[in-house]
Amino acid sequence: MNTIKILLAVDYPLIAQGLKSIVSTEASYDVACETGDGLKALDFVKRESPDIVLLDINITKIDAIEVTRRIVKESPNTSVIMLSTCDDGRYILNAFQAGAMGYLLKGSGRDEVLNSIKSVIEGRRYASRGGVSKILTCVVEEEAEPGESPLTTLTTREREVLELIAHGLKSEDVAKELCISVHTVKTHRSNLMRKLNAHSAATLVRIALKNNLA
Repeated sequence: MNTIKILLAVDYPLIAQGLKSIVSTEASYDVACETGDGLKALDFVKRESPDIVLLDINITKIDAIEVTRRIVKESPNTSVIMLSTCDDGRYILNAFQAGAMGYLLKGSGRDEVLNSIKSVIEGRRYASRGGVSKILTCVVEEEAEPGESPLTTLTTREREVLELIAHGLKSEDVAKELCISVHTVKTHRSNLMRKLNAHSAATLVRIALKNNLA
């Protein structure tokens, strides 16, 4: 059984202690480091490339959204689960747009904490307690762009790839699902970003949500 290395980047010792107690109930999960300092968290990620970072939105020294962006850029095999007391859809959406794979409310019970980690390890995004519906509400409430849907320029295969990306699948998983090579998936992803004027996977997900592909 592979060990899942986890960094607890949490500002409050009591919350960190509770999370560590929960995570430690799984034999395959290893809390490799604890810190409330965002810069120290980034340094650890750079050196050790943990599988999961449980990241407090109130982390000190540096903004949590910026920490997330840097982790995604500098350690692509590390996934971030944001921890917050706020369940507002816009905060959740901002976290996902920055590259987080999960959004977990502080005070979540054991099952939800472990489910969030399991989901993210399997390449699926996780949003706590109705978070997905709150994100969708935010998207729907935004003023729709006039004119033709941007998806009309996509091929059938590109739409299939976009839908799978929106469901949280990585390139390797998309390739398996569609029985195509990873190289082909990356080509489709590049075409999607060019055609949809997207600069990140999070933007692709948002476009897919707006157009009911997810």
